[in-house]
Amino acid sequence: MSRLNLINEIEKVGGSINEMQRWTEKGEFIGSIDIKEIDYYIGAKSFAISRKDLQGILLQKIDKLNIPIYYNHNAQQITTQENSTFINFGNGIEAKPDIIVGADGRMNSVARKYVNGSNEPIYQNFVNWIGIVESEHPVFPDNNVLDYWGCGERFGIVPINKYKGYWAGGKSLPLNSSFKNENPKDLLLKLFGSWSPNIKEVIALANEENIRYIEVFDHNPIPKWHKNNVCLIGDAAHAALPTSGQGACQAIEDAWHFASILDAAETTEEAFSKFQ
Repeated sequence: MSRLNLINEIEKVGGSINEMQRWTEKGEFIGSIDIKEIDYYIGAKSFAISRKDLQGILLQKIDKLNIPIYYNHNAQQITTQENSTFINFGNGIEAKPDIIVGADGRMNSVARKYVNGSNEPIYQNFVNWIGIVESEHPVFPDNNVLDYWGCGERFGIVPINKYKGYWAGGKSLPLNSSFKNENPKDLLLKLFGSWSPNIKEVIALANEENIRYIEVFDHNPIPKWHKNNVCLIGDAAHAALPTSGQGACQAIEDAWHFASILDAAETTEEAFSKFQ
């Protein structure tokens, strides 16, 4: 982000985290990680930021660079015909790009299916309820990530600033559990209401319509991230569990690294191999 000159914009809407703390569901302290120390060793500052705000910053940068974005192009299939690779979109358009960067995520990656032969994600018997908190009074005075662990259950709170943050409550459940159809706020208070008062507060402050129920999937590693002129990045290549909060982060790092290698390589095959 510093190389894109976006740190100032991120600081305006993002927050600097001090620690990542782990607690039991009974409020017993397990340990912590000093984020400032990690920042020191990597030589960069860590920020918490909402996906919406980050996307807005990136879109503004793309607009300033006069890079076109074509919306409503849902990739349906990638095929090879006579040594040329084509993408077919849901709107009927067909494209024949020089390079296809497969950054189409974990759940139904057309690019991963082309490269790997399968794009079937693996359900991890775990669901997440996620939400965001915005309040007129301070909710997060210390700017510490709070991670609470129970037996088959977990709740995490990530502050962005004193008034805004996001959270996720997780529970081991089978696919298509009946919990999916229950009132999320009432259910979460039932599941986690006896845990830390911090959890009860963020659930109470959440807007019910903004709480999402997510069945957690990931992928097993694959031996190759590229085929012909198609190269996978982000979750399409190496999907970590969404509970790690690293999907967008790793995709952005991949994109920068991939572009740097591609710029210096003599052939796309050389670039793809070096990238992986």
